[in-house]
Amino acid sequence: MTPIAFALTPDGLAARLLAADASAEHAFLLYHEGRHVARVDAGQRADVRFTLSPLPGEYEVAVLRRDAPGAAWRRAGGAALTVGSPGASPAPATRRTAGRAPAPRPARPRPSHPPAPAAPPAVAPGAAVLLHIGLPKTGTTYLQRTFHAAWAGQACPPVDYPEAGFYNHQVALYEPLARFLPWTARRGHPDRWRELQAAMQRDTGGVATLLSAEALSALSDEGVASFRDLLGGRPVGRIIITVRPLASLLPSHWQQNMKQGGRGDLGGYAARMLELIERGEHPAPMFSYRHTVQAWRRVFPHACITVLAMDGSHTQNLLSFARLCGLGSEHDARLLASVPTAAEQNLSFSVQECSQLLEINEQIARGELPVSARRLAMDRFFQAREAGGQYERPTLSPAHREQADALDQVAREWLRVQPECELVHGRNEPVVTPEAAAA
Repeated sequence: MTPIAFALTPDGLAARLLAADASAEHAFLLYHEGRHVARVDAGQRADVRFTLSPLPGEYEVAVLRRDAPGAAWRRAGGAALTVGSPGASPAPATRRTAGRAPAPRPARPRPSHPPAPAAPPAVAPGAAVLLHIGLPKTGTTYLQRTFHAAWAGQACPPVDYPEAGFYNHQVALYEPLARFLPWTARRGHPDRWRELQAAMQRDTGGVATLLSAEALSALSDEGVASFRDLLGGRPVGRIIITVRPLASLLPSHWQQNMKQGGRGDLGGYAARMLELIERGEHPAPMFSYRHTVQAWRRVFPHACITVLAMDGSHTQNLLSFARLCGLGSEHDARLLASVPTAAEQNLSFSVQECSQLLEINEQIARGELPVSARRLAMDRFFQAREAGGQYERPTLSPAHREQADALDQVAREWLRVQPECELVHGRNEPVVTPEAAAA
């Protein structure tokens, strides 16, 4: 990484590469509190000025470079600083270089929230809550179905996974949190919410309770504070946010669009999405988890936030998640025996199947096939997954993959300096087979 000077000046903010390559093109991206506010395409210049009146808070600059016009942008470096309130001296710039974490930044005031109500007397003292915030398309369904099959309704489980009439807790949470969600028309079932409430108030014998829902990733600060109040004072020990590398997330999300009738090819989709993500303009939390981390950190300042990168095999990701929930290897056999079927996992399609689905969507759009033809085709694809065997998955082009990896690096560097946050990689979990776990 190229070292960068980033400072507050009388004219705004200035950034400069300290060891620039004169033959390369550079682009400077400016963020305030995690939100993209400006971009300057500097060409072969090594310095830029953002002429604005800085507001108090954290600013970050990310620098991208490309070696020739039309080539893929890649990460060149980044830096951050904290701007104080008017009249205060600005904090010194923090330089980010390869292999070295920045110095800690001064703490800034956070919005206050009403105190949480006292815990109900039926809750066992010290019974913590583990929160799983599964960003969409990160294997959340796989984890939820496995834990539901393994532990829901079981006597004396190692982790309490409340039964709420479904394999996850999202439908139950729609009831009290609907007004904080973008899809406000979605409503939960009151019976499931009451069932989850009752489960949260029972004595678990000191065993931690695991709550899992994708909808938690879409909550604003106010929604997170409301969710905290729903816990009735129970402490939150760990917040696990599952994410996925962009290089595998984008093909998966493209396939999800096809399942709903999308007709564009992967190359065009990836180019559009990477441009939006680079500019910080895509609103979906799955493409930028920093907003999710910030919202939950502000409301739960003392909880450990773990970002689990789902970059290993299904088994490695599952067991990494289990370890974060406090489960040792003695529980691996039960977990691996509880994994869902291919149809329940919502697995990806092969390159050939994607091509067939695109053609079916085109025919449906032209009125040559009924909409039901898409569902019938997908059922056949899921049956093929159940039969097992290897198949070629759609992947990004080398240029798009390089751009995706650079954006992932930006996110990892940001997370590395956040207080009480950690990054865990599923690929680092030792590979365990069901036979070995049962032995």
